[in-house]
Amino acid sequence: VTGGQFVAAEADQEHTMAKAVRLFLAYSVLGLAIRLTGAGNPSSISYQIHSNNDLGAWKSLLQKGARQFKVDPHYVADPLICAAARPDLVTRGVDLTYGCLVLGHDVQMSGTTPYNTTDDLLSFLASDEIAVYGDLTIATCFKSGHPCSNTPLGDSWNTLVDNFFATSIDTTATITWVLDGDAKPRDCNTDRWQPWNSTWINSEDEGALWSNDPNKGWNRFTVLNNEEDLANWTWLASPTVNYGKFSAEGMDQAYQMWEPDSQETFHQYADLFIDGIDHEAGFHFAINIDIAMFETYLANKTGDGWNTLIQPTAQFDGQLGSSLDFPRLVSLGSNEQEPTTTEFVLLTQATSTDGSPLAYYTILTSRGRASSIDAASTPRALPNATALLDLSTGLSASPTAMDGGGA
Repeated sequence: VTGGQFVAAEADQEHTMAKAVRLFLAYSVLGLAIRLTGAGNPSSISYQIHSNNDLGAWKSLLQKGARQFKVDPHYVADPLICAAARPDLVTRGVDLTYGCLVLGHDVQMSGTTPYNTTDDLLSFLASDEIAVYGDLTIATCFKSGHPCSNTPLGDSWNTLVDNFFATSIDTTATITWVLDGDAKPRDCNTDRWQPWNSTWINSEDEGALWSNDPNKGWNRFTVLNNEEDLANWTWLASPTVNYGKFSAEGMDQAYQMWEPDSQETFHQYADLFIDGIDHEAGFHFAINIDIAMFETYLANKTGDGWNTLIQPTAQFDGQLGSSLDFPRLVSLGSNEQEPTTTEFVLLTQATSTDGSPLAYYTILTSRGRASSIDAASTPRALPNATALLDLSTGLSASPTAMDGGGA
């Protein structure tokens, strides 16, 4: 299932839930791939697509709702390596005199290597099909650069970054660029590449947590962008710190934390933000997981859906565990009361802190690619694993009272 957007089931939820439980068991042997779309709320909890340097994946990410991205322009100094890796750049007349900036977090180039480049990114953003998605924010985490080195390599790297910065994009979309990595505004680059602002990490430029000193470039550190460290974030969220200058009036960027993975981790930081002092710009998770998984993990926190735990038991594990592969999306077919709406059950799995498996499912509906995510109702308690197994004996039977009286 691609391109569509899925929202929580509404008026007939009780009937849908029973139907989903039965079909969950009936379809448990099927290997159905997830392609779930959604959109985060930028004024509360949302996400940044973190280090997805394959531009071929961006169209589907945009369809799923992504509007915040981070790329990693990685400096390759040798023009011959650039030409060997991407011979089409030579054919297209791209100037490789100063090397190239390929998009990759950890780059190893040997022979023809289909890395995208910053030139590809600029061309991609200028295409008409991208303009329809509106405002985008792209952080550029430059790697293997030579800032302020006063060397030939430093001059070449500066030239490439200057050219990238100066290239205009013919598009109706609004693109906000954010500096990161080796291009942060410090030392000799304090005033370079204006008006692009920068991310800030607590392990660097510590004084910028509180200060906007323009002589040090700290006025351009506007995006709080710390790694996953609960002690540090708890300290930042404390009333006496309140995220330093980043919570001040006029600071309109979301707080951002990078690379969580488990649902429990997402919940810890969501609770920390929700229970703290309000910040209108919200909180963003820089994610490497699929958007569908992110939306499911945080559904109960964001109000964009609902997500309930099924407690696995010995009976559950013994009878079904060997045939359940996660994650997957199971289609339940058209809604009987709303034929234009297709219903799904999303199955996901996580591991608890004690190492035991946890299985989840979420009821979703698709109303087409232009739909949005709505909170249909509060979460409902689901049957435990034993009750699910009991229902399996009636999969071919006619609707019962648990189906909502056949309604």
